Amino acid sequence: MNKINSNPKSISFKSRCVQVRDAQWVCHKVNTEMPYFSVTKIKPLIIKQMNKLERHFPQRKKTSIKTDYLWDNLKALGLNNEDLSQLNLFQRLFIKYKQKFSYTEKDKHISIILNKAKTVIKNFYQKRNECKQYKNDIKSSLVMLEKYKLGNCKETAMLAELILKINGIKNAKTVILKAENENVTLDHAICVFNKDGSAFSEIKRDTIVVDPWADKADFATNMIEYYKNQCKFLFRIPQNQKINFLPYKHTTNNNLSEKDITQFCIKHPNFLFNNSQRKFMSN
Repeated sequence: MNKINSNPKSISFKSRCVQVRDAQWVCHKVNTEMPYFSVTKIKPLIIKQMNKLERHFPQRKKTSIKTDYLWDNLKALGLNNEDLSQLNLFQRLFIKYKQKFSYTEKDKHISIILNKAKTVIKNFYQKRNECKQYKNDIKSSLVMLEKYKLGNCKETAMLAELILKINGIKNAKTVILKAENENVTLDHAICVFNKDGSAFSEIKRDTIVVDPWADKADFATNMIEYYKNQCKFLFRIPQNQKINFLPYKHTTNNNLSEKDITQFCIKHPNFLFNNSQRKFMSN
């Protein structure tokens, strides 16, 4: 489980406006210059393994291992009730019937995956709590990514915001996704900016999304369709619901000092756009 996200998708720049191309460059830089392990990307793997176990569930011999064992492991992984609801059969067996489940030697790898994932996730949130001492989301995100090689959507969105700002896009902003008429967020953070340079307050026609976690950048309207159609499994977007972009609520001042920014640029020169033919985000 100590692998890191060091193989981002290949990038195609054909037939795309320069701002989207440069936004995709930011995604690429986040994923290559500070490769990280994302614990939120474990969830689909866990559910896939559980579904695999379910497919041949009826054919197994019952043993003394109770369903509570795997259920407790899933809870420990931080999967919420909405995640667990996707395991309909298991939820029914685990919670309603409390039956024993069949478990063979061939299934040991599932237990190993669960336990390793549990360790990594526990370590992630422990490190994130440690980073709260910086009282600055950008600084704590940088420590998570740079020092611990760990990051989820919030950390990568914060880094994308910083990269955009040091390259002159001062209206870049980290936001969270929220479904209309829903009391909970979709639990996903992204970075956005308006192509015309105006301050972001709501989605506009020229709003561009930079999502390093998904390794994708595009106009907000296109990204919303992408989230609805390609990321249903991750975001659980209610049908026919509008997605709103809400500013990330910072509890503290997230502005880095000029000294911090200078040191960051010296330490990470590859985050500075270097093209003799044109400026960043310009034709």
